[in-house]
Amino acid sequence: MEQGSAKSLGGRALAALIIANIIGTGVFTTSGFSVGAMGSREAVLLAWCVGGIHALLGALSYIWLVQRYPHSGGEYLLLSRALHPAAGYVAGWVSLLAGFTAPIAAAAHGLEAYAGFGGSRWLGASVIVACALLHGIFARGGVIFQNLAVFLKMILLFLFVGWGLWGISIRPDMSSLANARWENFGSTCVWITFSYTGWNAAVYVADEIKDIQKDLVRATLGAVLVVMALYLCLNAVFLYAAPLQQLSNRPDVGVFAASALGGAGASHFLSGVVVLALVTSISSMSMAGPRVTWQMARDGYLPAIFGKGEPPPTLAIFLQAALALLVFWVSSLKEILGMIGLTLILSSAGTVAALFVEQYRTGWRPKSSLYPMIPALFWLMTLAMGGWMAWRAPKEALISVGVLVLGGVGYMVQGRKGQDSR
Repeated sequence: MEQGSAKSLGGRALAALIIANIIGTGVFTTSGFSVGAMGSREAVLLAWCVGGIHALLGALSYIWLVQRYPHSGGEYLLLSRALHPAAGYVAGWVSLLAGFTAPIAAAAHGLEAYAGFGGSRWLGASVIVACALLHGIFARGGVIFQNLAVFLKMILLFLFVGWGLWGISIRPDMSSLANARWENFGSTCVWITFSYTGWNAAVYVADEIKDIQKDLVRATLGAVLVVMALYLCLNAVFLYAAPLQQLSNRPDVGVFAASALGGAGASHFLSGVVVLALVTSISSMSMAGPRVTWQMARDGYLPAIFGKGEPPPTLAIFLQAALALLVFWVSSLKEILGMIGLTLILSSAGTVAALFVEQYRTGWRPKSSLYPMIPALFWLMTLAMGGWMAWRAPKEALISVGVLVLGGVGYMVQGRKGQDSR
């Protein structure tokens, strides 16, 4: 990815980028919080199924939008072109803060917890800086590292899953579903959708995909299905490896489960795999996220210095790293998870709605018999989960609304300047 004009991302590289974006902090930490909220293994696994279906529906919807507007820039570009520059600006603001900056900080927190450096902050900060330097200065080396690390990560995770499934006894207690705390199901699903965040990674590098028709579809759907299968198996191991009460509200639920299964050796092995997974997550977000900042700057909505040249957008990468370091130092993991989940699903719902607006405005529609059923289902699921969480967790809902309002204020301040420069 040395030059933005070159179509440097084939199907394998694109799939590796998407998988690395998805597999991050959430899958290794969320189930502990989810068990604490739901009180039932089976209910938590059901929520993981719902989250996977939601991601798959969103991925299909985004594929159609990217084929309509095959350019880098993520939700910012899609909404700017299909709806209005104001909608794009707010989506870009959300991507910058909740889509990449906060998840990078969350991954750094998770990395420290699994590496045994919880609370030190220096290891996580060092990885953020290293990934920014790698992708900002040594772009080709960054892609090679990303592909190799993701390949190794997936092999190790599947080895752990195979060993874990062989070593546990899964005896679903369906009666526990009746006693689950279903009033928390919506907020649990929102936490889990954060774990699937990254299924939309291809939209941030669309300009650099070799074959937007073939590679985009195969890489996106293949990556989401592989991750969904891995998540369900991995969480089955986590949830059935130890007593339910001991797993509740643990951020290091994976290591605790591994220790219960195989002692210190298994715990150290999984810790190493998780650290590798979180490093690749930080790396992938450091590569994909700044493309939004770069595109917004080129359109005049951010300082022009961040939009100069072609990818890799070095200054935009360094800006995102600086913001991620700030969030990392001032916030805890649980605070970050609560803030970004609802914000991101609301942003993705607005983006998918652009499909219907585009059809109304221009008459264009995807050439698929699954349209409009797929985006409609995605919308209904998003609104149901978001409304449910807002009812149960009004503080997080207010923070999410606050992020959107700040984006709107930013557009009012910067919007005219951006439109005049285009």
